[in-house]
Amino acid sequence: MQHQVFQVGLYLALIVGFILVCGFVLKKLNARTLQAAGAIEIKATMTLGIKEKLVVVEYQGRQILLGVTPGCIAKLETFEQNFGPAKDAEQDNTSGAFKVTLQDEITRGKILANAD
Repeated sequence: MQHQVFQVGLYLALIVGFILVCGFVLKKLNARTLQAAGAIEIKATMTLGIKEKLVVVEYQGRQILLGVTPGCIAKLETFEQNFGPAKDAEQDNTSGAFKVTLQDEITRGKILANAD
């Protein structure tokens, strides 16, 4: 009797282990498939608080700014141009252009300087 209980427990453990291994393999294959397809690429993230962050995602040649919180993911802005990290030689020129663009957006009222 004790031998049969041990066998049943062993087979049950093997089946559960097999299911877990299959789930792990499928998860890894799915992640590689999505990554290989290159459909969505995370370009940058910025933490705003404990659970809030801004994420720049590239999809079909456009960069999309997303606001991410535990309860919501909101599209904040879509950019046709790539605002990726600057190269060493272009760093000063790009940061100056970004500063001018940001200032223009603030003066137009698209971005609130003091959002209370």
